[in-house]
Amino acid sequence: MTQATPASSPLPLTATVANLQELLEHSNNLLERIMQQQQAQTALLRDLIKLLDGFSSGGASFAAYQIDPMTLAYLAITGPQIHRMLGNLPQDDVVELLKAAGPLSRRVLEELDAYRTHRSGLDYLEEQGALIDDPWAAQARES
Repeated sequence: MTQATPASSPLPLTATVANLQELLEHSNNLLERIMQQQQAQTALLRDLIKLLDGFSSGGASFAAYQIDPMTLAYLAITGPQIHRMLGNLPQDDVVELLKAAGPLSRRVLEELDAYRTHRSGLDYLEEQGALIDDPWAAQARES
């Protein structure tokens, strides 16, 4: 068997070990820098999460704080009646009513939510029932 001869003469063992050690130290330094950058990025991401949690109440939806159109319509309808009732009350009763406004408003919104839930089921049933009816029979009745 013949061995291929390298183009240059081989390095002595101590020089090879020194080169390997230098390369390993360089790789180690690069890995340390990468780890430092990752730690800095992790800290920045933690700060960003805290910032976003502050804007979103800890991840809670803002929908709980926004009044939807159905609630506004409900209050527009019941508002004048409540105003008339408050106008007929003595001053002491109005103060007591204002103290109870939190639980009262919660109860009103619970009733509104129950109505919407019930009504949405009825609307769905009406839509499905309309699909069951014979459309030709409806046209015959109209003419």
